[in-house]
Amino acid sequence: MSDSIASEYVLAPTSATNTATTNGVSTDAIPVTGDANASGWYNFSIKGADVHIIFGNSSVAAATTSNGLYLPAGISNMYYITPQTRYYRAIATSTVSGQVVSVAKVGP
Repeated sequence: MSDSIASEYVLAPTSATNTATTNGVSTDAIPVTGDANASGWYNFSIKGADVHIIFGNSSVAAATTSNGLYLPAGISNMYYITPQTRYYRAIATSTVSGQVVSVAKVGP
């Protein structure tokens, strides 16, 4: 029996960052990768409050509740990050103690 989603290839995180988010205020542009040429799968986990995230380069526009990808609190989702999308900005939709966007690189 084969695994149809290839979960045997999802490796443990090799690095992680936590960024606090604020209701109504976009974060600065945050680099997901440490290397400008790096690509890979990154797991985004949202704790505390729903957020909107926008991906791009180092000059990515501020995240707003109308231009970003909506991620509800409690979700954990993987995205493939490329050199062109290696930065993100996030904005929370409410104020909750401990709200944070956690990002972990999955695999090497």
